[in-house]
Amino acid sequence: NFFVERSLDGVFWSEIGQETGKRDELQTNYYQYKDNGARLGANQYRIRVVSPRTGVVYSNLVQVIVSDEVMAEIFPNPFRDQITLSPLQDWESDGLVEVFSPTGQLLGSYQLVKGRENVELDLSQIAHNGLYYIRVTYSESGKTKTFRVAKNR
Repeated sequence: NFFVERSLDGVFWSEIGQETGKRDELQTNYYQYKDNGARLGANQYRIRVVSPRTGVVYSNLVQVIVSDEVMAEIFPNPFRDQITLSPLQDWESDGLVEVFSPTGQLLGSYQLVKGRENVELDLSQIAHNGLYYIRVTYSESGKTKTFRVAKNR
């Protein structure tokens, strides 16, 4: 059997789930587990494997940082005409992506769809080099994150 364990401090561990192992140990088997109770900040995980043949064995530790911010990668930065927002985790809800000038003027808005899809922004209408701001806002929670990007022809 496989037991998923989580720790917030690396000392005290809690069992948060388990999977029954498949009987054929000579074949590669895949398992997955989603921790719906992860806490904000650093969560450490390990698998405790219990087998009649090997006894108790622990996996390597894996650390996952959970944030309540909108997490995305923006590229290229600096940009010429287009920029891509790529989520590092699923977009948690539908929302809005807005592009602002350095003076706060709204230059464009794009729909954000819940899930893992990239958002492609056509910024070819921006004529001047300089800094611009992209704000992502989730509809359900109202969480926002603002990214600074540079236009460079």
